[in-house]
Amino acid sequence: MKVLIVDDDYNIINMIKGMIPWENLGIDTILEAENGKLALDVVGKEDPDIIISDIEMPVMDGIAMVKALSEDETHNPELIFLTCHADFEYAKMAVHYGVCEYLLKPFPAEELIAVLSKTIVRIKEKKKPEESDTNAVAGEYAIKGFIRDLLDGNAYTQGGDIKGLAAKYGLEFENDMPCRIIAFGMDFGMAPPDFSRNDLTFVFKNVANEVLFGTVEEKDFNFTEYYLADYYTAYHILNERNYDRNDLNSKIRRIDAVLKSYIEVGITGVISGEILPPDIAKTKREMEEVFIRSVTTSGGIYELEDAEKSTSYTKDKLALKEIEGYVRDRKKNEFLVYMRNYLEGNGATLSQTELKKLQHELMQVFYGFFSESGISSGDLLDDETGRKLYGSACLGSVYMMKYASYMYDYTVKEIDKVRESGSVTDKIKEYIREHFAENIGRTEIAEYASLAPNYLSMIFHKDTGMTLREYINRCRVEEAKKLMDITNLNITEIALQVGFENISYFSTVFKKLTDVSPADYKNKRKADEF
Repeated sequence: MKVLIVDDDYNIINMIKGMIPWENLGIDTILEAENGKLALDVVGKEDPDIIISDIEMPVMDGIAMVKALSEDETHNPELIFLTCHADFEYAKMAVHYGVCEYLLKPFPAEELIAVLSKTIVRIKEKKKPEESDTNAVAGEYAIKGFIRDLLDGNAYTQGGDIKGLAAKYGLEFENDMPCRIIAFGMDFGMAPPDFSRNDLTFVFKNVANEVLFGTVEEKDFNFTEYYLADYYTAYHILNERNYDRNDLNSKIRRIDAVLKSYIEVGITGVISGEILPPDIAKTKREMEEVFIRSVTTSGGIYELEDAEKSTSYTKDKLALKEIEGYVRDRKKNEFLVYMRNYLEGNGATLSQTELKKLQHELMQVFYGFFSESGISSGDLLDDETGRKLYGSACLGSVYMMKYASYMYDYTVKEIDKVRESGSVTDKIKEYIREHFAENIGRTEIAEYASLAPNYLSMIFHKDTGMTLREYINRCRVEEAKKLMDITNLNITEIALQVGFENISYFSTVFKKLTDVSPADYKNKRKADEF
């Protein structure tokens, strides 16, 4: 399966590529494009199954791109929009042209994973022919989508007749059928560095399938997976008539022991009480709360009710809007006091997993400012101090305070740098003067300046009255004139040396900037020497 990511900020593309377990989702090809026009070219050549696209881009934006796709009867990819704007008009236009999902930046990885999973189910359903004798849609992906909808609370939005809805997927399920949820949790942060996330989840699912279901052949719908920061959870809905507490506890202990022997990381098992299908989504949310508390980092098996009691505490939610205000108003002391009070109030009960979630929430606040100011987040952890603070933030409250202070200082510094656009423009000019002979363009310069390409172009043009390409060409022509003055190189050699690959284009640009052709300029200089 192929996915095309469309965004004019290459850092966003790289972030998305790195945050999703593509292989687990059955996606083997990741394509890229920096605007809608280039994306249409890729669609024509590669025919991707899914397009994940920004809306605001140069040349052709996302709305224009999906409009063009809606008129194309040859290609019919599923469309997911990512945008910073919670604008109803955007959403309305997106839906009109066939966009199936609409996410607001910044978004957590698990949200995009969930959207991709549902999208993949839709694709599989389209490709599976309906059986003539029944309305059942064949295939594990359809079943997996139905179970995810049950866990997320979406199944009942499609109608209250869960029996009829389940029958569509070839399952026996009724509103009054007693069931339980088994949830497994694994902390990726506890794993040895030589194991990837894909390795860890692959081993878990194979071991769990063998122990629980007696087969190493994995069934996609046996476990519904979610990702919370560095924490992995997998849910299985069990018919009450198949529930044997002692047998299940024994099997979960076996899974934990085998995992520890293979990958040095155990799992935590949580088992719900007896529930009915309408309560599945609520119970799953309660289990999520348990899974981000300290009880789940030590392994073990818990009944949900007991786990909630052993980890119950009143934790205030992080006031993200308040934090945004502190950054916007440059109130660092107030920000640090707020963070200290928050951590002191909850610190005794904050596990490493909970601290990771807190760190992720803080990052989204600061990334929001980066996006608003056109700042790329790619260089955020390039310095050694930043990397160390990022890696240690989840070790305790003191480390989290150091990380929060660093993120505040970094964000304010970068925002102020952009506001002083003259200094940014001087930096860009200096870079171009040093690299004009290379194959550089907006993307390379934006990477150097840590700015979004579109925002970079806007600042530079505002301060200089020139486009980036115009300034690069001016630098190249000035260097070409110098080479004509002091060397015996021919015009072709000079053009190539200063960065022009097309001699005709070099001549056109040279004459436009000097009012004479390269040949006339060189001949005049020779005549002046005599």
